[in-house]
Amino acid sequence: TVAAAIERGLDRELHNELVKQGKESANVIGQICRDHSDAFLGSVGRVVALGGPCGEIRGSIEEANRELQTNTGGAMLSAATCLEAARNADARARTMHGMVTACRRVAVLLERARRQAALCRPRGALDAVDEARTCLTAPVSSLLFIPGGLDNLVNVAAYNT
Repeated sequence: TVAAAIERGLDRELHNELVKQGKESANVIGQICRDHSDAFLGSVGRVVALGGPCGEIRGSIEEANRELQTNTGGAMLSAATCLEAARNADARARTMHGMVTACRRVAVLLERARRQAALCRPRGALDAVDEARTCLTAPVSSLLFIPGGLDNLVNVAAYNT
């Protein structure tokens, strides 16, 4: 190694060259630090000077966040709860409408069966009773406003009228 060679006295010239380069490098580093120290200290001063305006901005952001969480967030939560209740009420109303329409249809079909029987038309009476039975045994989901649900049931009944 270089250190071992220096200890034995071999290659003093290499040692002197390394010491000389070390001193030159230290001088260059010192010169660079002196040349750029003013610019560096000036940038540090500008960063420190921003501390006041940054504190004000931080305070206004925190205030806006509190406002958002307390006032706006509460109103939005209230509106979301109201919307959910309205959607639930709408779903219940749609279900009830489907059930009422189906019950009305069954009543109409039973009335038709009664009239057909009064007119001595057993085949017409039986058809109306079968149609009423179909309406009564239909699953509730088919009565709701699902494509092919209540619309199909009403269309079948209208076709047989």
